[in-house]
Amino acid sequence: MSLTARLDRLPLRRPHYALLLIGGLGYTFDGMDNAVAAFLLPDVKAAFGVREILELRAAELVVARPAPQRRKVADKLLAMAGTLSDAAESDDWSRVQRLDLELHTALIAALGHSRLHRAYRTLATESLICMTNLKHAYPTPNSVSHHTVMAELIATGTMSEIRQAFHRHLSL
Repeated sequence: MSLTARLDRLPLRRPHYALLLIGGLGYTFDGMDNAVAAFLLPDVKAAFGVREILELRAAELVVARPAPQRRKVADKLLAMAGTLSDAAESDDWSRVQRLDLELHTALIAALGHSRLHRAYRTLATESLICMTNLKHAYPTPNSVSHHTVMAELIATGTMSEIRQAFHRHLSL
């Protein structure tokens, strides 16, 4: 059976397979006439590590802005964190995962760099695939509250506090 035929039988959409295989996050192997996608934990950790690096750099650039601009970005992130909290309270974890990554992507988008934003969206998509398909990829409901803390720190925190909060949130 060809690789294409095997990919068609997996429960993920075709673009997700391409990201898994090309991005090196997973591989397929023959499992009793079915292709099985296997995620490689070191590669998943590496993807989250790259996200942390990009997000911390974005935070540094936002924090270096004048206070009103910094507050504007933080207010947007706080509003998104509120929506994320509402989704968690309604126990809609599919929506939580999507909103989580939209919030992180909004921080990157705040920089206004289209290439960085496009690259980050690829990492966010890979992260969503992992969060959706790995049993405990979204560690705990407490992870939702991290977003409010991170957004508040973007507004008023020091880079040391921001680094700590982002590292705690993005570490697997």
